Amino acid sequence: MLSVLLPTGVSSLSRTFASEVIKTLPTYKQFKKKNTVHNRAMSLFNPPKGLNFFKMFQKAYKQSKRQLPEYNAFSGALCYSGFSLIAQKPYNNIPKIMGFVQRVWKKDPMLKDPKELTKSIKFAAKFLGADLVGISKYDPRWTYKENNRKFSKYKNSVVIGIAMDDRALSPGTSFLSNAEVSFTYSKLALTLTLMTSLVKTIGGKCQGTINEALTIPMAIQAGLGHMGRSNLLINPEYGPGIRLANIFTDLDLNFDEPIPDTITPVCEKCGKCARKCPSQAISHDKKPSYKSPTKSNSIGVLRWPHDPEKCWSQWCKLGHDCVECIRACPFRKKSKKRGEYSPQEFIEEVLNQ
Repeated sequence: MLSVLLPTGVSSLSRTFASEVIKTLPTYKQFKKKNTVHNRAMSLFNPPKGLNFFKMFQKAYKQSKRQLPEYNAFSGALCYSGFSLIAQKPYNNIPKIMGFVQRVWKKDPMLKDPKELTKSIKFAAKFLGADLVGISKYDPRWTYKENNRKFSKYKNSVVIGIAMDDRALSPGTSFLSNAEVSFTYSKLALTLTLMTSLVKTIGGKCQGTINEALTIPMAIQAGLGHMGRSNLLINPEYGPGIRLANIFTDLDLNFDEPIPDTITPVCEKCGKCARKCPSQAISHDKKPSYKSPTKSNSIGVLRWPHDPEKCWSQWCKLGHDCVECIRACPFRKKSKKRGEYSPQEFIEEVLNQ
């Protein structure tokens, strides 16, 4: 139960019905949508007045000429790209303005310097929800054969990662952990939608993807971590509890360098994820190799052999995916210093945030 703070000297409150909380006159009538300031300005019912609304964007564009960090052309493009997801559905009248807005920002030959553009793109990715962002050169080895023609026209890959809430994984594999996995993918989709809109708004070409390419090797090349025994990307800060997506783009960006591999030496000695794997899909071998146990593995990559078909069979057995390898990993970033969360502890903590 949520406690209610009462004024000093007041021990109780009389019951108030929801309909009585907000006072209205007996003559009150429902408001008409057409009279909201946005609808009146955007000319749904009075086209001539709508011109003032679009002049507002021209004024904002002129502001960008000031080249202050908060008022440069990139910040302006970021501002209006934030509407790109809501513009895809008829929630309101935003779709009517999006095409105009993109044309305005494309007029500016902004951020010619790859160093500054790279910095701005990374800022935007984190501002829009990513926990991790790195940039690698386009490498055709990591695109699926069927997608090669689709992506080969791009120069680089902006890889983004979003960390899962470890509290949801802590109780073990369940609907709660599966909900966190699926929710994280939806957050990735949101960040991707806004980022691809931003790239297009500043005049670039791009394609955002989730699971339409081999994201882990791209993330390794982009300096976000290394592949562990579990065949998951392990990041020094977040461990294996992250989900990845990427944006192929033709923007002139600087590439990141891979970080030193401090993961493999630990995985060689640890093996905890292999011991804890319910389906024994994870290799117990001492060293990585070029083995490919099934047709579901790509051939010719140095890593620990992993049997994705055994892993998939466990998912089918459970009715949802499994997170035991993530929970077992010593690199995992735990949310609780001592012990694990029970499902009820996690639910109560979220409710009381």
